[in-house]
Amino acid sequence: NTLAGMDGDDVLHGGGGTGRQMERFGGFDELAQAEGFLVAYPDGLNRGWNDGRRGEAIDEDREGIDDGAFIVAMLDEIAARHAVDPKRVFATGIRGHILYSDDFGQSWVQAESVPVRSSLLDAAFPTPEQGWVVGHDGVVLHSSDGGKSWVKQLDGVRLAQIGLDHYRKKQEQEPDNERFAFLVDEMTLATEQAADRPFFRVVMDDARSGFAAGAYGLLFRTEDGGESWFPVMELLDLDQLVHLFDHAALAPAPAAGDVAATDAVAPQEFL
Repeated sequence: NTLAGMDGDDVLHGGGGTGRQMERFGGFDELAQAEGFLVAYPDGLNRGWNDGRRGEAIDEDREGIDDGAFIVAMLDEIAARHAVDPKRVFATGIRGHILYSDDFGQSWVQAESVPVRSSLLDAAFPTPEQGWVVGHDGVVLHSSDGGKSWVKQLDGVRLAQIGLDHYRKKQEQEPDNERFAFLVDEMTLATEQAADRPFFRVVMDDARSGFAAGAYGLLFRTEDGGESWFPVMELLDLDQLVHLFDHAALAPAPAAGDVAATDAVAPQEFL
């Protein structure tokens, strides 16, 4: 689970796990260093969290444990040691969970009408009201009310078909372009595998334009606030389609007449 919306992330391990495992598995240290935010990896008591599940063994193990208070105390301790932004905080996690807090973690509200049960991995809010979340199964969700409710803009089945149609058309226009032929094959495979390719990262330049990046070179762009998404995987200068976990801002493209423009994805570089 990830906590987003301030200058810090709280990464919670799953049942049976540890904070150290999440540190090794999640890749958040590198992301925090690149983006300039704080990250914490708490350990749940006996490798678990009192998250509302019931059962004789669970009840005995979790009786009297207030993990909500523990998280709040941890956030308070982090805030006392570091400068953080106390505005609305978001948490995303497995099974389509999106929660938000307007009081720095003192209380949490489950977002309404989250339309998927997929694990959600990243969030971006270019404005206080407009937000996007991405995750497993190639899902892209959008909120226009500050994260209170969400609608699905894209999923893995649709993105595979969109990608296949897009690159088939490109290949018809440029039959000698080996890159387009390769991407037709890649998107054909994606359609056969259904929605198995996750998005790891969403980056929104503003409320209309942005990127969603993920496994096997998955890179889609929107220029209309997510009403439509289209692939730009051909712009990646890669010998093979690797996973895209992060991005870095690039310098503005040179003005016309200065240096020849390239086909690189700008002003973002995906890593």
